[in-house]
Amino acid sequence: QVTVRFVGPSANAAGTHTLPDHQIEQLEELVRNGGYYRLRLRMGPDAPWVGASVSACQLHRASFREEITLQLDLVSPVAGGAGAAAAGQQGGGGGVEVLGLRYAAVPPPLATMLTTGAGALACSAAKLPSSVEFTTTLQSSLPTQAQSIPVQVTAGSPPPGVARLAKFQAQGEDGKGGQQNQSFLRKYWYIVVPLVLLFLMNPQQPEGAPGGGGQGG
Repeated sequence: QVTVRFVGPSANAAGTHTLPDHQIEQLEELVRNGGYYRLRLRMGPDAPWVGASVSACQLHRASFREEITLQLDLVSPVAGGAGAAAAGQQGGGGGVEVLGLRYAAVPPPLATMLTTGAGALACSAAKLPSSVEFTTTLQSSLPTQAQSIPVQVTAGSPPPGVARLAKFQAQGEDGKGGQQNQSFLRKYWYIVVPLVLLFLMNPQQPEGAPGGGGQGG
């Protein structure tokens, strides 16, 4: 059993445990027949079981070095693993929820493999020793909070050209009448121009002008 007390966003633990004698023969059968060694854990007596498995042959070739990786939800400060139930709850704390579980066999160092030939062990005729010791490494991590985005953005200087645009809009409102006159001429020029030409070509005679002939006195 491995117990982790969370003091930060992640925690690691390592330990060894010896397989009971009555399970060595069962494990040997799994190694020879290509079976899988299964791991179960749960984070509290009422929590559901979470399971994972690894090839018993690979575990045998790794000299029973196992690695357990847990992704947990931050609910309780205590979590347990390595094939056992959780260590329990501490005062006022709730249960721990397992978001993810990965179980793998860790190959021995290269020097050990070259010396003992552990990586090339044949599994079909494997013969386990009378005492099998597991070397367990447990890694666990908690969700990390992302950087928060401010709700309100601080006001800064306006972009260039905004002042000129406001001034131009103000001038357009002041000269609204001139713009309406220009739009009237542009719309009805074909009527206004002939009238102007007609007026220039046929001027009216002023009132009271003398006639063509008169009587002598």
